Amino acid sequence: MLAFGVGVVRLTSESRSYDERITIETATKSLGGIWTAARSTEAPHLLYYLLMKPWLAAFGTGDFSARFPSVVAGALSALVLTAIGTRLFGRWPGVISGVMLMLAAFVVHFWQWARGYSLALLLTVIATYALVRAFETRSSPWAALWSVSLALACWLNLFAISILAAHAVAYWLLDRKPPKRVVAASGAALALAVTPLIVLVATADNGQLDWIPTPTIRRVVVQSWDWSSRNPFALLAAAIAVAALIRRASPASERWKAGLVITWALAPFLLTLALSAVQPAFDSHYLLTAAAGLALLVGVGVTALPRPASLTLLALVLAGASLQLAHYYVAPGKPLSSLF
Repeated sequence: MLAFGVGVVRLTSESRSYDERITIETATKSLGGIWTAARSTEAPHLLYYLLMKPWLAAFGTGDFSARFPSVVAGALSALVLTAIGTRLFGRWPGVISGVMLMLAAFVVHFWQWARGYSLALLLTVIATYALVRAFETRSSPWAALWSVSLALACWLNLFAISILAAHAVAYWLLDRKPPKRVVAASGAALALAVTPLIVLVATADNGQLDWIPTPTIRRVVVQSWDWSSRNPFALLAAAIAVAALIRRASPASERWKAGLVITWALAPFLLTLALSAVQPAFDSHYLLTAAAGLALLVGVGVTALPRPASLTLLALVLAGASLQLAHYYVAPGKPLSSLF
């Protein structure tokens, strides 16, 4: 409920972005018109437009109604991330992870945007929760939920496929793996579901990434700083978490957790930078799924310290996040110094 409240604050205060105007224009076309758009410039967003078409028809094309599904998806992603953190590391790391996701100005921006990124984030978090449960129960239903949710996430944001690297690392490090037939069936189902999207994007005249410049050191630093919601204390807590997770990874039963969370935060960076060797693709738009990994790292890092230091770091992390979120509400896109 808190995450939902954060998402609806000043939901209609900003005018529509160019991408949001494209959402309204395309999702209100006929089905044939949506398909034509997908075959030209909008191939990666086909499923989102199909989902938004009946929603906009029922509730109108106003800013609130167009952005509301993203808010709901964002609130649910904070809920599911809290459940993941609790299962992996305990109650307080889980709660802090969920709170950090909902206070991250970078994330809230996507929660208040009429595009598919927020829903893709939710589906990658659900896929990760299903993975954790599949590892715990070794059951087919959780594995099936993993493949379905991850496939849908990719159809909403193709770069969501980067979470597969974190899941693969976790599986590789897991000492008691699920049955091979379950893994093979889930993997085949995912490949079968995602392949048509890859073909559609590859064969369409989309040019979706042509606006992204070649990554430079400065661009990588600036975009990464935005991704962290410009919160140095969150990055400090994440660094502490990485050290703590590596230190705890000596029991084989704990290694997969470290591999999952650390790779989750890094995979979108590695994917977009690697792809940039062929086609520039490094942009904060495509790093959103890593924000959930960062939130988990913050939850682990804060609770890894002795109690006095832990409370101090928690206060600093929350203060930094709250300040940047308040800045986002008041003056989105402007330097923090513009408020003073």
